[in-house]
Amino acid sequence: MAKHTNKSTMPKEHAIRPQLTSSADLGGQVAPAVEDNTIGNEESAEIQYKTCKWWNIGALMLAENVSLGVLALPQALAILGLVPGLLCICFLGIIATYTGYLIGEFKLAHPSVTCYADCGMLIGGPIGREVLAVGQELVLIFIMGAHILTFGVALNAMTDHGACTIIFNVIGLIISFLFGLPRTFKNISYFSYFCELGFRSLDVAPLANDLSL
Repeated sequence: MAKHTNKSTMPKEHAIRPQLTSSADLGGQVAPAVEDNTIGNEESAEIQYKTCKWWNIGALMLAENVSLGVLALPQALAILGLVPGLLCICFLGIIATYTGYLIGEFKLAHPSVTCYADCGMLIGGPIGREVLAVGQELVLIFIMGAHILTFGVALNAMTDHGACTIIFNVIGLIISFLFGLPRTFKNISYFSYFCELGFRSLDVAPLANDLSL
């Protein structure tokens, strides 16, 4: 008689199992420390992926959040008004902070999760994985398209429509492609520092103008 084994047919590298990283599990027993080793051993690897520090991710998140959103704030405040606009900003900031906290707690509880597709696998199985994978790809495509469109509009304004908008958009596409070639977040984060300096100059220029008046 063949012995029944309860092994999953999913390959080990794709298996995602909930793991507790706190000092105690649900039964009150002390749980061993869990190491987040989803990429594997990189000691002799040509490309090191586990090199990103918290300040690198912080720079990336700052550059992401102060890009197109900040540029749209003046128009949004002009439509909503100053007080309702500030209330909306505070409310959305609280929601963003809370959702970020939930994502962090989820990652600590499931160290093997590396993307939203893995989250979908835990929540809804293979169907959930595919749905969230497609959703994440679409979000990235639309964000990239919005940046390229904004680049074309900016060059149109700076050059007084000196060339076709499509040409400006193609230039933005090429620049975005070149800056996206680095394969690690650590290398990409270096570009964020220059973006932050650029946006800080936008903050200082109106202030200097007001002080001169």
